[in-house]
Amino acid sequence: MDEPPSGRRVFPDTNVLYPISLLDLIMRLAEAGAHTVVWSDDLLAELEQVWAEGRAAGMRVPNARGAASAIAGIRRTFPGSLVPRSAYDARIDGMPGDDHDDKPHLAAAEAGRATHIVTRDRAGGFPVAALAELGIQVQDPDEYLAELADEFPEDCMRVVQQMVERRQRRDPDVTLELLLDRWSRGLGLAHFCARLGPSS
Repeated sequence: MDEPPSGRRVFPDTNVLYPISLLDLIMRLAEAGAHTVVWSDDLLAELEQVWAEGRAAGMRVPNARGAASAIAGIRRTFPGSLVPRSAYDARIDGMPGDDHDDKPHLAAAEAGRATHIVTRDRAGGFPVAALAELGIQVQDPDEYLAELADEFPEDCMRVVQQMVERRQRRDPDVTLELLLDRWSRGLGLAHFCARLGPSS
């Protein structure tokens, strides 16, 4: 896969891959060339587990069929950015942080030359200072996507407009303003949505 003009290679934590609309946004921006999504089999296995636990708890996550389709879509669309376990297995134990469940993800991100890890857990298993020494910046999704919108406003707007048009096939009342308001409130993407709003 060609490197994007931004040079951004992002490893998303599973906690930013749901709701499905946030996963869809991140992946569509990769298809548009704004960034490369770096992923591993460990990441997708954890995502499937998180979704299964979410379904059991009554959360709004994909059903089993939808989850399988989403996982297959990532594998099919971004095969070139898979980091195989063999590329990072030996690095896992030496990765910084106290959360052993996150260490495989940190090792995969480093092996995959990620420039960013996007997570809602910046204070937990992703030690910001230690990862900065490895050349990896840790950001929450709003911060990361807002920077992307500053760098590639036309690409971001085009992707979001396409997402609006897809939703309008099911609900003609959906507008750009309505979708941005939902994302701002429901996904915590206030800064990103402000970049794309009518007054931007």
